[in-house]
Amino acid sequence: ATVDRIAFWVSENERIVAAHEVVTPEVYRKLEALEAFRTSRGIVYVTLGRAAVIAVFLFIFGLFLYKFRPEIFADTRSWLLVGLVLVITVALSQVVVTAFFQRVPQIGYLLPAALAGVLLATLLDTSTAVVGVIVTCVLLGLLTGFEVRYLFVFLPGGLTAAFTASKLRHRSSLYWLSLKVAGAKLLIIAAIGLSASDPWSVTLTGAVLGTVGALIGVFLASLVLPLFESLFHVTTPVKLLELSDLNHPLLLKLKEKAPGSFYHSLNVGVLAEAAAGAVGANALLARIGAYYHDVGKLTKPEYFVENMPAEASKHESLSPQMSSLVIKSHVKEGVLLAKKHRLPRVIVDFVASHHGTGLISFFYQQALRSDEHRVLEKDDFRYPGPLAHSKETAIVMLADSAESASRTLSNTSVSAIRLLVRNVVNSKFVDGQLTECDLTLADLSKIGESFANTLTGLLHSRIDYPLEPPAESGRGPAPARGEADEEV
Repeated sequence: ATVDRIAFWVSENERIVAAHEVVTPEVYRKLEALEAFRTSRGIVYVTLGRAAVIAVFLFIFGLFLYKFRPEIFADTRSWLLVGLVLVITVALSQVVVTAFFQRVPQIGYLLPAALAGVLLATLLDTSTAVVGVIVTCVLLGLLTGFEVRYLFVFLPGGLTAAFTASKLRHRSSLYWLSLKVAGAKLLIIAAIGLSASDPWSVTLTGAVLGTVGALIGVFLASLVLPLFESLFHVTTPVKLLELSDLNHPLLLKLKEKAPGSFYHSLNVGVLAEAAAGAVGANALLARIGAYYHDVGKLTKPEYFVENMPAEASKHESLSPQMSSLVIKSHVKEGVLLAKKHRLPRVIVDFVASHHGTGLISFFYQQALRSDEHRVLEKDDFRYPGPLAHSKETAIVMLADSAESASRTLSNTSVSAIRLLVRNVVNSKFVDGQLTECDLTLADLSKIGESFANTLTGLLHSRIDYPLEPPAESGRGPAPARGEADEEV
């Protein structure tokens, strides 16, 4: 037999029971059904309301990125990064609220809003992190029933994390960052306690929970930061500073096997860092990229002029075509070495593009002189590319050429250096090596000016001190040439 799923009907506006009437089993069941109906409708409304709040703030976040950070807005990987940061922060907070809210009413102070601030500021930038923290605080507010006191604590903690993390230069600094976040939360919790006339026990409990929440949030950020760097191929300032250590295995090998290339790379780093700062590019990235741009010369260091003995050249026994192949190969070998040593992708880009598709003019001109049948292909003497696609990689390419060319100067006057730099920049521009980067003509002018100033300092001349007459009897020997008390 089938069971009727409808136990009874209740008409609209029907009175189920009046005050002081006896509640029969049938009436009781009707009241239960009414409460269940109201609850289900309430859940739907609450869910719709929360979804609307989330949608509004995510729209505001997206609008901010579209207007002020278009490079992030257009990058799917950056959206995934932001989404994952928000999901992790909210999911962890949901676990905490579900597990402890009934037993610890003030558990909201423990929620790790600082986690989102640290990750977004370190992996993207400060302004994106600030807006991201605001969105995160709204999402956490949904978990705590929009208690105003919790929102007041989330915001200062998250914003302090965002502003402080943007200046992070060492992973160990994360511990100091956690103390700053804890301090900001403590001030707000104390202020809330005073303004609401809370008992000292309540304020003290909130202070403890806020401090623990700050420590946990920053600690979690330190754990997942390397994972995010690897997963999304983001190179943070912390990672770049780690790579700036000249004791890095790859740089130590370069210094040992190709010392000329090593010191050339350091000078290129000096040039690139100053020029990048002059045009608003990432100066730290340009310097570190310059350090590693020539690591491919490790495979055949003796074929490059900066590493050659003065009396001999390996290229004397090779044809110009073969010499060109050897020279070009250092780009491919460098990319392989960089990947083998797990250098970030952004650094590998410097290795791959530091010559673009430039012409190896010395061997091309040499080959032209013996090309009786005019069958020589100019493209055979060009580097394989790719072209520089960012300001930083283009600056390193220009700095590499300028530093190399400066070694040929016999006249190191300011005017001679400026002329050389102008010729280097113009030749790269005319050859089409800058077509895929966003450097403007004004930028190129500033870069040239920066190169000239830096090279003038690097190549400055010294006074040739004359030898002093022989010392009189009873006095010590005269100082050798150059051992003057004051260096010029």
